[in-house]
Amino acid sequence: MDKGKSTASRGYGVSASGGCLYSKSNAERKRIVIAYLDAVKQSFPDAWADSDAESYSLLQTAGLQIMLGLLPDAMQRCDFSEQFTYTKETFERQLKPLTESSLLGQWRKISVENALSTQGRRKLLLGQLKELMKVKPPAPAAPAVSVQP
Repeated sequence: MDKGKSTASRGYGVSASGGCLYSKSNAERKRIVIAYLDAVKQSFPDAWADSDAESYSLLQTAGLQIMLGLLPDAMQRCDFSEQFTYTKETFERQLKPLTESSLLGQWRKISVENALSTQGRRKLLLGQLKELMKVKPPAPAAPAVSVQP
C-alpha cells in the first residue's frame, strides 16, 4: 500500500465495503455519526469539555480514534437492544459499559495516558473496550424446580 494514501482511500473504515455504515445513505451516515458523538459527549461530559486536553484525553487524536473505532460495536448493541435505532439516547444507553468501566477512568489522562502512548497499547485498549461492548446473550433461565410433597 502507498504510504501517502489515507485510510479512507485504502478502503478501511466504517463506510468502506462491509463497514457498519456502508449500506447507509450519506444523510444517514451523517445523522448516525452526529448522534454517536453527541452520546459520547453526554457520556463523558468532563472529558468532552476539556478542549485543551489538560486533564482528559478523549479529545486527543488517539482518544477520538478509539471512540470512532467503537462505533460499529455501539451500533451492534443498538441493533440487538434498541431495534436498529441509532439516536443519541440509544447510543448513550449502549455506551454504559464504557462509562462504568475502570479501564477508561472517564478518559482522565492519569487513567489512559499509558494505554494511549504507543500504537500497540492503543490497539490493546481498543480490543479490551470492544470486549466490554460485545453483545452478550441473556443468561438461560434456571430450570423450574418442582417440590414433591
